[in-house]
Amino acid sequence: MAQSMIDEFTARIIGTSGPGRTADSPAIHLRLSEASAEVDAGMALMRSDIKEMFEKARTGDPFTPLDRARFRRDKAFVVQLGLRAVNRLFDLSGGHALFESVVIQRIHRDMQAAAHRDGLIMDLGGQQYGRVALGLEPDGRV
Repeated sequence: MAQSMIDEFTARIIGTSGPGRTADSPAIHLRLSEASAEVDAGMALMRSDIKEMFEKARTGDPFTPLDRARFRRDKAFVVQLGLRAVNRLFDLSGGHALFESVVIQRIHRDMQAAAHRDGLIMDLGGQQYGRVALGLEPDGRV
């Protein structure tokens, strides 16, 4: 979803250059750059975790409680990175982005919904990781 927001936002801005035009704005450049970096970082983290999971499964290495807590934390963190990217670009999209017919509005709404699912909330995933990393028993299933 976050990559879709970057693609849609970029498509809306391209061609709006000239004196006082949106594409010339340093604020647009910076926010687009930050959003893109967040999405790239999230994708890299998720790929790394998936690669590690498959490698452990292939070799038969056990998943430790810390591994499981870290994977859960990372999943929630990746969603938070995506949410930040979507919000960052939505905030610059103007009032027109609120119309239901505008794709940016749908992406923003869908990302909000996804980021608020129990398994994707950073407070929950992060708390479990912190407990296990500090030698405490996890609260619930990890």
